[in-house]
Amino acid sequence: MNQINATSDQMCFELPIFQANLGNSVLDASGFPVDFYFQDIGLKHTSFCQSAICYIDGSKGLLLYRGYPIEELCKHFQFESIMYLLLFGELPTSRTLKSFTKKLIKYRHIPDYCYSLLEHLPESSHPMGILLTLVSALAADSSQSLDDPDEMAIRIVAQMPILVALSQRHARTLKPVHQDSNDDSLGYVPDFLFRLFGQIPTEHTVTAFDQILTLHAEHEQNASTCTLRVSGSTGTNAYAALAAAITALWGPAHGGANEACMQMLEAIKTCDRIPEYIEKAKSKEDPFRLMGFGHRVYRSRDPRADVMKSLAKEVLDSKQDKPLFRLAPSLEKRALEDPYFISHQLYPNVDYYSGIVQRALGIENNAFTTIFALARTTGWMSHWLEMMRDKTPIIRPRQHYIGPRKRSL
Repeated sequence: MNQINATSDQMCFELPIFQANLGNSVLDASGFPVDFYFQDIGLKHTSFCQSAICYIDGSKGLLLYRGYPIEELCKHFQFESIMYLLLFGELPTSRTLKSFTKKLIKYRHIPDYCYSLLEHLPESSHPMGILLTLVSALAADSSQSLDDPDEMAIRIVAQMPILVALSQRHARTLKPVHQDSNDDSLGYVPDFLFRLFGQIPTEHTVTAFDQILTLHAEHEQNASTCTLRVSGSTGTNAYAALAAAITALWGPAHGGANEACMQMLEAIKTCDRIPEYIEKAKSKEDPFRLMGFGHRVYRSRDPRADVMKSLAKEVLDSKQDKPLFRLAPSLEKRALEDPYFISHQLYPNVDYYSGIVQRALGIENNAFTTIFALARTTGWMSHWLEMMRDKTPIIRPRQHYIGPRKRSL
């Protein structure tokens, strides 16, 4: 452990520097005077927690789940194994995976009042709003909470596919698909797809969704995970912390980015309009943004984007009409050849192709973020469990006040 000297009001303080297992070292400012704050707008350079779940190296395009590269996990493991890895730290043995799968089936049900509540929600509601409402209802039900944090996390990841399927179907004016909660003939992803579409999914569809969920399952201290940690640090129940995370995910700058990306591609429509929109994106006077390019963390390739692009090709090869898939790589190629995008390190991220894949698999634009929420629930619950084990204190940042001084009426 190294240290540096820092000065405040002509007093000298020694601050320790902790070395990370991977990535940047961390300056421990906990010993600084209480009347001295660091300003870091957007928390771009602030580590507010310790975590062993996920690591990102944005300059190298590296994403690790518990130390394993995301590309290798997608290639060799199904989503149930990824879930276990994130929640409990190691890839499961065949025995532990079987036990884990049984628990997922055991908790694969929601109370009847969720279905009753659904009937009273307008069918014009956004699927994310419906999902948030259902999760909030579970947060109010003390009978849904379990004393064992591990069991609580498993219950939530087991219930989420049902909640997401209900949200999407209601927004499409479709009745819920009821499935016997004791039926173990369908795994996690096939059961979700059956509840969503009302028919047994093809193996090809299951494989595609399995990879989509794996790619979106975890991504370190993003806005929604940070929100979950802040909420969870107050001691609120797991469903309430989950509702906070879902609320943050809904924003177009976070989980709603793939929906915005699809809207952009639909607006461009044809390849001959690409130069026009490239110039619009470069103009400081034009509010248009090229969605699906650039990332707060990645300064080179997004490793998830490569997997998603390959998945898009596999899915769309079987489709007769694929104009957006012809448009997307053409736009990508043109952008990556442009000096502006090169100098600003704007590369395609996972959202660029994920919307196209989901649309081809039957998911509506406004429901993309609910799929994201389904995937990310495992990551959220992994962080919630980590907080429970570490007994994280309440997260309470300070501010740089720029308002008026004290004044009299």
